[in-house]
Amino acid sequence: MKKTLMLIVMTFLTISALSQEYSKLIRSNTTWDQGQKSFFCYIYISRIEFSEKDSLIDGNYYRIVRAYPFTGDTGPGGTICYPFQILDEYETYAKIREDTLSKKVYVYDEFLFPHDQLLYDFTLSPGDTLWSDYGGLGYLVLDHINDITLPDGNIVKQFCFDPSCIIHYTESIGGWRGLDCPLTPEMGYEITELLCVKENAIPIWGHSCQNYFVSSEEKTWGKIVSYNPTGRIIHVNLDETYTINITNITGKTIYNNTETDRIISVEILPAGIYFIRISCVSNVFTVKIFLL
Repeated sequence: MKKTLMLIVMTFLTISALSQEYSKLIRSNTTWDQGQKSFFCYIYISRIEFSEKDSLIDGNYYRIVRAYPFTGDTGPGGTICYPFQILDEYETYAKIREDTLSKKVYVYDEFLFPHDQLLYDFTLSPGDTLWSDYGGLGYLVLDHINDITLPDGNIVKQFCFDPSCIIHYTESIGGWRGLDCPLTPEMGYEITELLCVKENAIPIWGHSCQNYFVSSEEKTWGKIVSYNPTGRIIHVNLDETYTINITNITGKTIYNNTETDRIISVEILPAGIYFIRISCVSNVFTVKIFLL
């Protein structure tokens, strides 16, 4: 009896330990910022998150993914450029369910049959084949698995489908181009891009987790400072002498001068993120700009 009880306890502990190794994708305290980018800014960009409650669809419980679209400056071809603001109204982006026992994630696609389509399989081993009709993926053979340490210390598995791990998906993060983005390589000039993943408002993934949103101060001063990300011209709507200081993302001063002109040319600056500090008699403020 004691041996049986001990075996049951050890089995339970083993199962518990294994279950703790899996990092869930569906979490209510996490946001994904992603968009479809062209040569000029974004065709579409939004912040997406999971709803708080499950919805029963065709006998399965799905979590609704809500997308809060961004608005911003209008760029070439009607694209959306920095600085961004998040709209209050959201739209249904996707319906996703996660089986934490089988470590698989499914997406509901009403245009395919069956509607329940495999999105991610976190049990694959190198050499295994992933089959999915979703997004026209077809067959993908897993090349290798990386262990990735997130900023919070959590170690997650990254599943790579080519030697360079260009095409991949990651536990708790999703696809290489977004939460539910197909794993197919990009085609043409439009790129689906995962900018940032935040958990409890703390960045845990992404190459663009800087604050690319306009602050309340920038909204006020947005009427004074404006620019075209591709035009390399900064407009300063001031009728007084001011000092302008431009630094790059590392803090290095690129330009510093006292001006009276309303138009400042920065055509010599390469593409990137810059901070503009303007000092005048009435105020001092700093804004962030993105040059493409």
